[in-house]
Amino acid sequence: MNIKKYLENPEEIRRDAYVIAMYKKLEDQKVCGYFSDVNDEIFYAYNIYAFPIIGLDFHILKFSNEKNICDPINATLTYLKTKKCPIIYSSKFFVLDDYCKKFNELLAKNTQKNIVKDKDIRKYLDENYKEEFSKQRYENAKELSKKINVLIDRLYESDLEDNYVFKLAFYIKFLPEYDDRIAILNKALEKASVTNKKHAFLKANCPYGICDKLKGKKIIKAKEDSKISFKHCIYGENKKYTTYKE
Repeated sequence: MNIKKYLENPEEIRRDAYVIAMYKKLEDQKVCGYFSDVNDEIFYAYNIYAFPIIGLDFHILKFSNEKNICDPINATLTYLKTKKCPIIYSSKFFVLDDYCKKFNELLAKNTQKNIVKDKDIRKYLDENYKEEFSKQRYENAKELSKKINVLIDRLYESDLEDNYVFKLAFYIKFLPEYDDRIAILNKALEKASVTNKKHAFLKANCPYGICDKLKGKKIIKAKEDSKISFKHCIYGENKKYTTYKE
């Protein structure tokens, strides 16, 4: 694992996850994609390789003719339709929450793969992969997740830019092993200095694709009282709009 590369450019973690997803599919191992804030410890317990599937790249939109949906939805659906995203292509099923009903509706219309609500994920996994469940792996994942959250909190209190910490915390989700996530965060802490900085908070509806633009802000994903949205976002009335292109 090239920690230096990942710290310099966290997006590289996702690019390397493309290769992991394809290899796992070729090995007939289980891969799933989630458009949700679901805790991924549950997937680890069932030995399922789970990755976020939100489309974050502007260039894929050249393959889309859609005009009235936001860029995150448009990019994700275009990757699905064109089969250009190895994670989406390799996924056996998708896990969604209720955050964006528009995305849920459009995904259901464009895939024949199983779609599972995050609140029903344990039931679905028990019905389909019960023999794979490991209580030890589950408990271990929960403990490691606590450590990860503590490290992220410490990074937010360092001299690193808040939007960089937000981005790093998101992209490490593309690493299947929790120990690798911890190693990256520990290395980031080694390079940082503790400060008593004050945070400038910013609520955004779907911030993952635009965190680089929000320098100096501690980003909070939120439906209510958000200050920035993508054009055509279902929560975006009377807010500042953005697009991937800008």
